[in-house]
Amino acid sequence: MKTRHRILTVLLTALLVILLPVSLIFGTSGSEPPFTGAALTYCNQLKEKGFPADYAVALTRLHLLYPAWEFEPLAVARSWKETVTLQTRDAKTNLINSDGRFSKYRHKTNANLYDSGFYQASKEAVSYFLDPRNFLTEADIFQFYDQQTASATSRAALETVLAGTFMERAKLESGQTYADALMQIGKEVGIDPVFLAVRLRQEQGDGKSPLLGGKCGSLLQEYYANQTATTESGKPIKPPAPGTLDGNLTALDGYYNLFNIKASGDGVFAIYKNALEYAQSKGWNTREKALRGGAEFLKNDYVKRGQSTVYLQKFDVCTTDSLHQYMQNVGGALSEGRSLYRSFAENNLTDIGCVFRIPVFSGMPALTSPDPADGKCTTYATAASLYGYQTSLTSPTSKTADRDALFGDVRVMHNGTLTVSGGLTGGYGVTTYEYAWDGGDWLPLAASGGFTLTVPSESLPAWGEHLLSIRARHAYDKTRVATHTLCAALNVEVIPPPSVTLTLRSGNAEQVKLRYEGDIYTFPTCTDPDFIGYAGSDGTLYPSGYALTLTHSVTYTAVFLPFSFSEGAALYIGAPYGSATRLRFEIPLPAGSLDALPAEVSTLTATLFRDSVGTACSVTRVRDSDGKTTALQFFSPDLSNAAEVRDSFSVTLSLALHFSDGTERTLTAKSSQRTAVKVAVAALADETAAYPPEVVSFLQKLIS
Repeated sequence: MKTRHRILTVLLTALLVILLPVSLIFGTSGSEPPFTGAALTYCNQLKEKGFPADYAVALTRLHLLYPAWEFEPLAVARSWKETVTLQTRDAKTNLINSDGRFSKYRHKTNANLYDSGFYQASKEAVSYFLDPRNFLTEADIFQFYDQQTASATSRAALETVLAGTFMERAKLESGQTYADALMQIGKEVGIDPVFLAVRLRQEQGDGKSPLLGGKCGSLLQEYYANQTATTESGKPIKPPAPGTLDGNLTALDGYYNLFNIKASGDGVFAIYKNALEYAQSKGWNTREKALRGGAEFLKNDYVKRGQSTVYLQKFDVCTTDSLHQYMQNVGGALSEGRSLYRSFAENNLTDIGCVFRIPVFSGMPALTSPDPADGKCTTYATAASLYGYQTSLTSPTSKTADRDALFGDVRVMHNGTLTVSGGLTGGYGVTTYEYAWDGGDWLPLAASGGFTLTVPSESLPAWGEHLLSIRARHAYDKTRVATHTLCAALNVEVIPPPSVTLTLRSGNAEQVKLRYEGDIYTFPTCTDPDFIGYAGSDGTLYPSGYALTLTHSVTYTAVFLPFSFSEGAALYIGAPYGSATRLRFEIPLPAGSLDALPAEVSTLTATLFRDSVGTACSVTRVRDSDGKTTALQFFSPDLSNAAEVRDSFSVTLSLALHFSDGTERTLTAKSSQRTAVKVAVAALADETAAYPPEVVSFLQKLIS
């Protein structure tokens, strides 16, 4: 049963009357986010956390696709310009494979080869891989995957990563499989085992590295003794000159370095030797020890230092100018991130909770750093540039978008039917479509050339605003870069039929509120000392702050009464002069204020005091040309002799208010005491007044 929960609390805010059963509003202009409703709220929350607007928009799209994902900004102390300068200061800091496919990423002038066949990466390439905004997509964002806060990894996910590698079903010295060992080590060390597996795949490839074989020392000795120039694959070895090394390199046999830790140098010889000497220093004389030792190294030397993502391990933006980076390959973070993503995608784990720590630099360029290869290098092109697609809606309106989802506001009456239909074309095949309300479970939609979602009135969510997300699901394989594509994110407002009109007036202002029978409306609190209450067109009167249950259409007027007499009194002189003389007392009022009080909730009582004797007196209303009461007047009897003009008169007025909530309130106003003689004396003493001669003569006569 739907709850009527759309109770507006903001004073004098009007709702729009929706006449059609379903309507759809699309579009924003300029640089504004395309989102509304909950999506816009989430986007703004990301900005409040510290993400720039372009980050926030991209991450909101990912949130709509994967509501369980969380994004945390990492504020980088160094500016963007300073970071790029530091990353390009040393030619060896960022390298690119010498394969011709990557030629667009090479340094423009430095033709030197480093580390067995790598060129220095250009400044443009470094900027491209360094700029997080290039990779805020489903697959590419996994380079920011936080290894410390990852969800519990399943054994199936880990085995998916190991499939097709030298580690699949292989056993270590203890008899444990790599999968068993990685699960145990990950739990004990406190690092995600899937990440460890991905790192091993990245570092060891086909598993034929001599650092895995236990005989690498003998290989180095052979290289040294024979002064071998290149490996069988053509990589430069660069062995030291004869007679320059002490001892036999075969002492390095029996040591292993699975994560290639400290494996760097000029040529294969230096790379292998440095890696083995480090393994020897750590006592890694089994693959299992090297596996655990490498995990502890990553934890202690990187994760504990704040470098808990492959991006931060590649691009050290956390420490001092002495860069602490795990790899030299400029595209290594992107490659490892995609490998990590594949482990999730292939095992249908993309919908689980993941946390991503994403660097934010000060002074970033307005536009993202472009790909030097212009998207033509499939290895390093952003995922978004590798495929194109078009999304469309045919109901409730026709709308299309290229390489983007459709966003908009949908309004549907509570007793109407919501129909949303459309599809996704291009890119790669769709296996099914799914939809979700308010970031909840994804529910299937049939895929037959597109989707149609029909929600009858009885299945509509509760009155109010809701987020409806629709995505396409793809059959994932390694040639593709995404498992899902966001088709539409619609802010759906379910609107009940208006049954009660509440009009609130205050002075010249009037606001109309559309409410529903049974809604609770709380009158605004007013602390003005002249405020009486809210007078209704139905004859009711309520105090400020009262919670009223609405049952019918009604207009309430805020009543303000400055309930006090003017100072002194006035003389009423009849014509001919002296035929009638009376004292007049007056209470000025805002025009129409007293008229707003229904007669059934207010009672005026006036008492005229002659010296100390009081008698009831009538109340005279003074009205303007519009008929609005502007003052209340009270008159003494005719004063016909010398004694009466010296009698003291005053008026007391009471206004009894009978509030419709059962409470009572009485306002009382008292005039000053005056005699006719005193008023006449004051009038003659007023030098600013210009009375006719006959009036002056009468006043003098009255005084005498």
